Amino acid sequence: MAQVGINTIEPTADLEIVADASPMTGKYNGIIIPKVDALPVTGDATFPTAAQAGLLVYLNPSATPDGTEGIYMFDGSQYIKLEPASASGAFYDNGTTNFATTTTSNVQRTGKVSVGSSLSTGKFNVDVVSANNSADPIAIKVENNNTGTGSVNTYSAYLENKSTVGGTGIKYGIRSEVSSAGNSDRVGIYNNVISSGSAARGVIGINNVVGGTSGTTAINIGIRSEIGTPASDANSFGIYSIARGNDLRNNYSGWFQGDKFAIKNEDNSDGYEMPTISGNAGQVLMTNGTDVAAWTDLPAANSSPVFYGEGTLNSATNTTDAIERSGSILLNMDANVSPTVLSLNNSNPGTGSGNRFTIDAINNASASGSKYGIRNRVSADGAGSHFGIDNDVQISAADQVNYGIRNNMGVTVGAASTNYGIYTEAGNSGGEGTIYSIYSLAQNNGSEPAYSGYFRGDRFAIKNEDDSDGYEMPTISGTAGQVLTTDGAGVATWKGGFVSSRNILSANQILGSADTWIKLNMNNSVINAGNGYNSTTNRFESSEAGIFKVNAQFHSTNSYGNDIFTGISIFVNGVIYAEHSVNHHNNGQLYRNVTATVDLPANGFIEIFARSSDSNFEIDGSGVKTYFEVQRLF
Repeated sequence: MAQVGINTIEPTADLEIVADASPMTGKYNGIIIPKVDALPVTGDATFPTAAQAGLLVYLNPSATPDGTEGIYMFDGSQYIKLEPASASGAFYDNGTTNFATTTTSNVQRTGKVSVGSSLSTGKFNVDVVSANNSADPIAIKVENNNTGTGSVNTYSAYLENKSTVGGTGIKYGIRSEVSSAGNSDRVGIYNNVISSGSAARGVIGINNVVGGTSGTTAINIGIRSEIGTPASDANSFGIYSIARGNDLRNNYSGWFQGDKFAIKNEDNSDGYEMPTISGNAGQVLMTNGTDVAAWTDLPAANSSPVFYGEGTLNSATNTTDAIERSGSILLNMDANVSPTVLSLNNSNPGTGSGNRFTIDAINNASASGSKYGIRNRVSADGAGSHFGIDNDVQISAADQVNYGIRNNMGVTVGAASTNYGIYTEAGNSGGEGTIYSIYSLAQNNGSEPAYSGYFRGDRFAIKNEDDSDGYEMPTISGTAGQVLTTDGAGVATWKGGFVSSRNILSANQILGSADTWIKLNMNNSVINAGNGYNSTTNRFESSEAGIFKVNAQFHSTNSYGNDIFTGISIFVNGVIYAEHSVNHHNNGQLYRNVTATVDLPANGFIEIFARSSDSNFEIDGSGVKTYFEVQRLF
């Protein structure tokens, strides 16, 4: 038993190799262990046994493109790759400095964590940087799938801000910012709470508790909503609330409790406080002109005039006085009194030519809301007929223009808005009975026209109930014989109309060539309704597309035996469309006839051709025997 030394005569181990301080060119210090292209596997004759534990080999890179090359040691049962020492763990077991090694460990980290990119503004940063268009990109998704049934609270997220920031710093529970990038709708917070269906358990969409305000003189706000700017060009709602339910329960779109309730204008320069008590029966809400409205008793009789004499501050005392009032007037009908709330009668006896008005109303309001000349609402109560406007105009003089309703709506030039002279909606999708949105009856003695409708404009449309289909009617009269045709895409126009043509030869015609299609010179129009036949080009022409029935025939002037072949054909736009060609049998004169239905495009044409095996074949010019007929079907 001996120790081996290389470059030394005094080895201090079983094998000691001393490096050469100055190796020759091409010589290197170190040991090259055996290189293999594949590791032996269990069952191979070359697979080591336990006696070879500690055996080393090098797996060649060229044989392992997957990156598994390197030094392997046999531990007595398997090969183990020798790897560099691993870096320190990213997470510790909670409360220790030991690296977390299992997926079930409770872990902690004192540094910042970024997922998705290198964001570092927060302790925990998530950045979605993908360009996914097939699914919703979600930065953080939290699901609490606790299946316990105990009486405990469960949270998808529980956030506590226990920082001790001072001065003008602000503590936020949740701060959400949605950028302006993209062109979709924006939602700052989307909250969807689904009822359990239990009658004993309620549902709260947002439960906001701002506690501990005692001792502070600052402004405290439970919910603060601010939307838009003075330059915003859209409908804006600071709070938009809808409460739905059946009639068995109260459905409040808003419920406010407090000792103050205020309504203010946009810049908080004006408005008023509403009362928070119910007041007494009969009281009215009255403003004091300095930001407060309160329930107030109506003034006692004769305490102050309700109406003044026109142009004065004197109380009107006579029923014949011309009166005025600058405030609003509310008229209300009591029970068991006249069924008419307001009755107006203009019996001015003057005979001048000036206008007379029963009601002359002018709305000069400059507010940006909707403006109404007359707004009329009739409730659904009562079993009698309901009329929005009942207008009865009696006519006593001739040679006048009389209007039941005359509506003159001026439209501002350059205002690209939708404008309606009259807009009416009748019924709804659940309504029953016959519905007429407009019902018109015009009657007279027949001496003059009685129009139930007269419409002028560059468009006239007929549409179905939900405006998903229909068509525009033409507003021009078209030409005689045209028919109304739809293009199937919402427009109806005058097309074609009645067309009928019968055309004959003006003389006999010799074909002049054998076995060749020769056009028949039908240059004599017997019938040409619609002017479709061109006797100069000897063909039928149509400027509009349509379906046409074509019938043509020729008759020979001479008799023939069994040795001749003849035919007649219809050409459409210069291409043969239909033909009738056969050999002649027996002796005598012959004729050929062809009929077809042609789908002719706009500016298309139809011609009749004949052929014969005899170049001297002569066609009879009699209009009874030889003719070309066209009739429009559609």
